[in-house]
Formats: sequence, structure tokens, C-alpha cells
Amino acid sequence: MNRISLVAWLQITGPTFVTLAIGFRLLWNAQQAQSGSLLALQRTVGRLEGPISGLDARIEGLDSRMQGLDGRIDKLGDAIDALAKRLGSS
Repeated sequence: MNRISLVAWLQITGPTFVTLAIGFRLLWNAQQAQSGSLLALQRTVGRLEGPISGLDARIEGLDSRMQGLDGRIDKLGDAIDALAKRLGSS
């Protein structure tokens, strides 16, 4: 058994090499599909970043308007209190 013929060696090792090649091909295809999906996801996120930034800016604008409105409501409340004191003291 020191020497095995080429045909015998191919019969023994051939299925192993075919299995390795098929397995590598399957892994390669899966990796390529995953890379494609990840790239598509990154593109989608990139397209959403602009609208999300715009939405953040709008929310900040609403916050500042709400603060201004709170200030006006406080002033109106103070004016009503002052009017009530004047009417109550007259």
C-alpha cells in the first residue's frame, strides 16, 4: 500500500474535493447575497438620513414655537390675574 495508483487516489479523494468545492461555492454565494442585502440596506438608510434630518429640524422648530407659546400663555395668565385683582379691588 505504499503506492496507490492515480485512479485509486482520485476515487478516494475525488468526492472529498468535489464536496469542498460545492461547499465553498455555497458559502461564496451566501456571502455575496448577504453583501448585496447589506449594501441595499445601507443605500436605503442613506436615502432616509435626509428626511430624518429634516424631521429633526421640524421637531426642533416646533419645540421653540411651543416654548414661545408657553411664554405667551404665561403673560396672558399674568394679565388675567392682574385684571382680576383690579376688578376685585374696585
